[in-house]
Formats: sequence, C-alpha cells, structure tokens
Amino acid sequence: MTGSIIVKPLVQQRFDGFMQRGRVLFFSAPCGFGKTALAGELLRGKNVLRLDASAADFSLAVPADGWDILLIDDFQHMQEEHDWQTLCELIRSEPAKRFVLLSRGVPPGCLTAFRYSGLMTTLEADDLLFDREDIRRFFDADGIAVTEGEISGILKESIGYPLGIAVTARCMAGGKPFSPETAARAYREVFTYFEAAIYRRFDLPVRRFLLELAPFERFSLEMARMVSGDPRAGALLDWLLSSTTMLRYDDARHFRFWPQFRAFLLWELEREYSEEKRRALFSRGALYYELKEDYAHALECYTRGGDHAKVSE
Repeated sequence: MTGSIIVKPLVQQRFDGFMQRGRVLFFSAPCGFGKTALAGELLRGKNVLRLDASAADFSLAVPADGWDILLIDDFQHMQEEHDWQTLCELIRSEPAKRFVLLSRGVPPGCLTAFRYSGLMTTLEADDLLFDREDIRRFFDADGIAVTEGEISGILKESIGYPLGIAVTARCMAGGKPFSPETAARAYREVFTYFEAAIYRRFDLPVRRFLLELAPFERFSLEMARMVSGDPRAGALLDWLLSSTTMLRYDDARHFRFWPQFRAFLLWELEREYSEEKRRALFSRGALYYELKEDYAHALECYTRGGDHAKVSE
C-alpha cells in the first residue's frame, strides 16, 4: 500500500505490549491491509532481520547475532514442517529476541502454545480497518482536503479497507471531489490488483470453486459441494481457511467471504461466466435451499436464476 502510513492507536498499544511482554506478533489479514508497510513503520529504528518466505532461497538458518527482531513476510508460504519446527525452536531458545510474522493466512497450529500462553499477539483484518478518524488522518497526511460528507462516503464504499482508501486518496489528488465516478475508479484499481496479486495465483480448480460460491452470501460445506459439484469441496474449504483470510466462519458450520473479496469475485464471475452459467449456479443453490425447506432463499435464487416455472411452483 502506498501513501502515508497510519498507525491506529489500538495497533500501537498491541505492539507496545508485544515488545514489553511478548515474543511473537502475528499479522493475519488479506493483501492490501498494509501489513508490510505498517510493520516497517512500527519497527523503524530497531535492529531487524527481514526474510521473505516466498523467496526461492528462503531459509531459517539465521545468524545467532546481529538482530533483535526477526521479521518474516509472506509467512503463508512457509509450509514445510521442518521450517515450523525450526521457528518454534528459535522462539523458545531466544527469549531476548522478538518475532514478527506477516501472513495472508491464519496462525498455524505450531504457534498455538505461544498464543494461549500470552506470548503471541495477533492483529487481524478487523484490527487494521480504518475508521473515520483514520481516514481523516490519512488524507491530512497526504495534504488532500476532504469534507465530513466525503469521509462518510469513502468509509461506506471502502468499509475501511486500507488499500481502497489509499487508492481513493490518489484518485482525489489535485482537488478532485469524491463522487460515484471516483468510487468506481477506485473499485476498478483494487479489483485489478486482486486479480494479479491473488486470484491468478490460485490453481484453476480453486478459482472455479471461489467463483461458483461467490453469488451466495452465506454457505455451508454441504451447499458448497452441491453448488460447485466438486467432491473435494471440503479439502478446498480447509485450504482456503488455513492459507488465506478471504473466507471466514459465520458460525460453526457456515462460511462467508470477506466483503471486498466477494465483491471482486462477483465482478470476476460476470466477466468469466456466461449468463446461462450464472443462472445454473443460482438454480443449484435454489435446489439446495428447497431440499432444506428454506423456501424464502430458494425463491430468491430461482428468481435470480430466471426460473419462472419454479417461482410459480
């Protein structure tokens, strides 16, 4: 994320507590939340050894001296059991050092002990979302005039997503007002970024699975199997939940997409799927609801799918 770096008071408080009493600071948020830039600002002036888990030569064979804080970016790429064991041993054997992990996924099970012992602080997407005051500070730091009404509009359209706000600020540079055209341009830039940075990096089966669930705000594993027709739906959901933060638990058995990513998937669905294929998705979703005797949702899906015979029935 470009532009000014805003450190929310809550984030600063959590960081200070981590430095005083903790061992691990885990950033768990989708791309575009400014994790790397924010960590760089928080660690400014400190003795940091930086590693990138996505690099081809990534290794945890770090020197014993010369650093106080180990920062690992793109931590979700660190999948080898050996690397996890090495990291945990480093954390246990170096009590004077600190570890900052930046990930698009959730903390792996190997870090659970540090979390429940109070040694690991986790910052999630909701902690990093901007509120009205954060938006005001961001625009002021960039020297862009913004009215209270514009702040309300920006917050409504962006839901506080840092990248969306940064893109909107760039679109408004030079005295341009916030308008529906500005919002549309910002959405387009963010979606283009999502396409390159996230979506196109997934395998084709994952991309298809995501697109076919996007029309449904809330879904279960059973519904995912029926709508996608993919017998590996359970494994795909498990992978998405562990390796990304784009999918969230709605309750113990239901899931929903992070709102901005769902908006992107719907945009991508309209581009990649014909109207006939999109209608077929709604028909399969409607059948699931009908079998569950959830007739309100079934009627909604049949209507959106254009199945007038079923609506009449």
